[in-house]
Amino acid sequence: MTMNGFSLSYIAFSQTEIIILFVTAVLFLLGCLFNITVMMRCPHYAKLVRKGKVWFSAARPAVSVVLYTEDNIEALKVSLPAILEQDYKSFEVIVVNDGASETIKDYIKSLASVYGNLYYTFIPVGAHSLSRKKLAITIGMKAAKYDIVAVTEAGCRPVSDKWLETMMRNFTTDIEIVIGNTKEISDIRAKWYLDFYRLVFKMKFLGRAVINRAYMGEGSNMFFCKGLFFKTKGFSEHLDIVYGEDDVFINRVMTRRNTRAEFSPEALVENYCENNNSSISEMRLRREFTQKLLKGASSLVLGCRKTVSWGFYISAVTSMVYGVVRGNAVMSLFALLLVVLWWLIESAVFRSNARVLGSPAKCSAAILYDIVSPVIDCRFRHMGRKTLIKNYTWRIKR
Repeated sequence: MTMNGFSLSYIAFSQTEIIILFVTAVLFLLGCLFNITVMMRCPHYAKLVRKGKVWFSAARPAVSVVLYTEDNIEALKVSLPAILEQDYKSFEVIVVNDGASETIKDYIKSLASVYGNLYYTFIPVGAHSLSRKKLAITIGMKAAKYDIVAVTEAGCRPVSDKWLETMMRNFTTDIEIVIGNTKEISDIRAKWYLDFYRLVFKMKFLGRAVINRAYMGEGSNMFFCKGLFFKTKGFSEHLDIVYGEDDVFINRVMTRRNTRAEFSPEALVENYCENNNSSISEMRLRREFTQKLLKGASSLVLGCRKTVSWGFYISAVTSMVYGVVRGNAVMSLFALLLVVLWWLIESAVFRSNARVLGSPAKCSAAILYDIVSPVIDCRFRHMGRKTLIKNYTWRIKR
């Protein structure tokens, strides 16, 4: 070894090259650590379930399903048959319509003649003083006769007749909330980065739930105790915002001991929409606003992972370019090898999560999403600021 570097056989490295390669290697190892621990929570939990290492309740208490619809008969036809045909001993379905369509009334009446557990109510046309969906859920909660309530939306369809049974098995001792998984279905395929956004979003909130750090749920597939809703005064603390009936409310009443996540294939709900691009984009804008109101939503660990990922990409590119400029092919090849290994590991991690969570994301593009996601994040934050006023109920005319 000399002052300017050292020599190993015919390969010589300067001190600068050693430092760059060392930083690249350390960031690579940190990234691998994040990927095989933090990012694999959902696949690991699913494996425990398959092996019978997660305890479920054998009791199957009665449940009320509150189905919200915005006067949309076609969306209702997607949801109702699959819900009414659930293979479950005791449940009722309460359709709460945001409107007074005679077509929907007639459709419900025809089904009610076959299914005695189907009921209908509606929101008066003049009720504009708060979020329509919050009002609908509150009406549904008051109408529900069972202690556990499932909340979903028209256009959402359980993929299995075991949906209720699979979700309800999680109501063990002390559990008051069970959050489920939803997959968007559309004839128009979402852009690849929106598929990735949805996958990462679910990896985050469901992954946090399986380690007793739950912070939100989604209103398309969510179960909770009726008593908890009224004990905590429902949506009374956030009536000033249009949304938040799932994430903000659930965030307020969740604890480390009263919440479980369920994302077995039998518990999956498919959300049918006309255009996945606009649907997911609108959903993301809502989340950009409401996540500021959620305690525990900002994950330091996931933030660190983004920083490590970007640090690795920068240091790897620096190593390759520096190696080419300095004529050190070994340095460039070593950095390239780390990038290929990173891509293989990250693709495998995302593929495992996509398989468990039913995501259509093209996992071979994981590195590309890592690179472009900060730009996309900034774009949606900017769009969120421009549409900020739409999130408040006081803009609605009384």
